[in-house]
Amino acid sequence: MASDGNELVPMRWGLVPYWWKKSLKEVPSTFNARAERVADGPMWRGDFKSRRCIIPASGFYEWTGPKAARIPHYFSAPDGRPLAFAGLWGNWHSPGGEDILSATIIVGPANEWMSAYHDREPVILDWQDAAAWMRGDNPAFLLRPPPEDALREWIVATRVNRSGVGDDD
Repeated sequence: MASDGNELVPMRWGLVPYWWKKSLKEVPSTFNARAERVADGPMWRGDFKSRRCIIPASGFYEWTGPKAARIPHYFSAPDGRPLAFAGLWGNWHSPGGEDILSATIIVGPANEWMSAYHDREPVILDWQDAAAWMRGDNPAFLLRPPPEDALREWIVATRVNRSGVGDDD
């Protein structure tokens, strides 16, 4: 653990709220949380108040074009540094007594540049805002689209659509 109390911890992608009473298989899709709903939506509001996190990422993918011929695009920071996605995390106690740490990425409306690829994008924080996001009393002001020059884009090979790519490549 860092001296400021922060630590890098692997988590399940797809938030399981601490209050969830059903099985893990019955959790609705919680991979992404809409920025417009995190403060008041029942699935997110408890974690928004006290369990905010930063999800470091080298980049993310979006696909464009018709379903039969989707084109994958990879987005990353122009300088190659990791991105800081705004996220929420939870610690769910399963009926069997297992603790499961999980997280979700917060997504919001796309900025004008990203809207050519998708109408939404991860909320990307400036690393200087990380502490305010995780510990601030009212961090909602940080849930905004990033600057127009925050990302760069590459068209990548369609093999990224196959699970297991990279295992034998």
